[in-house]
Amino acid sequence: MSVPLEKIHFSVAEYLDQERASDIRHEYHDGEILAMAGGSVKHSRIASNALIAIGMALRGKPCQPHGSDLKVSIRSQSRFVYPDITIVCGEPQIDPRAGQSEAITNPTVVIEVLSPSTQTYDRTKKFQYYRALDSLEEYILIASDEARIETFCRRNDGSWAFRSWIGLEAQVPIESVSISVLVAEVYAGVEFDALPPIPTDPHKEEGE
Repeated sequence: MSVPLEKIHFSVAEYLDQERASDIRHEYHDGEILAMAGGSVKHSRIASNALIAIGMALRGKPCQPHGSDLKVSIRSQSRFVYPDITIVCGEPQIDPRAGQSEAITNPTVVIEVLSPSTQTYDRTKKFQYYRALDSLEEYILIASDEARIETFCRRNDGSWAFRSWIGLEAQVPIESVSISVLVAEVYAGVEFDALPPIPTDPHKEEGE
């Protein structure tokens, strides 16, 4: 959910200075600054529901969930991004370059709520960027057009195991932090668009 600000190369320091003075959020991708586009009401509700459900499940554990205001620094690729939700276990490690505009470098879990305009990016390039984080153990995608949650867990050999849950009755484990959340809680108050009716053959007689 980002659009190019300008086709000019900026240093990390210039980006961070602009971000501290800005009323809107921007991502930084190897010299390019991208303004974050606003999300829909549905997107916001799903993200808020998921953050609350995860926060409740993490009570008493040494891990904390954070919303979309927290930047993640991917230092190996010179990127600063804003996931919809991050889970950090233990003490947050802060990129010292960010100063008071804090950016963490050690998320254990990253969660993105998909939208029609970003789902391809979230599934491909953005996942590729996140995989460069040594701390990342799990990547989770939450659909906004149906009750569907997908998880990718990092294995010991560096590969990623994929699982998918569909339907409000499902319970999704977040294995890296030993919790689970109900799909119904994530989608509480969310209405999905009705599927279009299947067209009928006007030349077919009723009862055939």
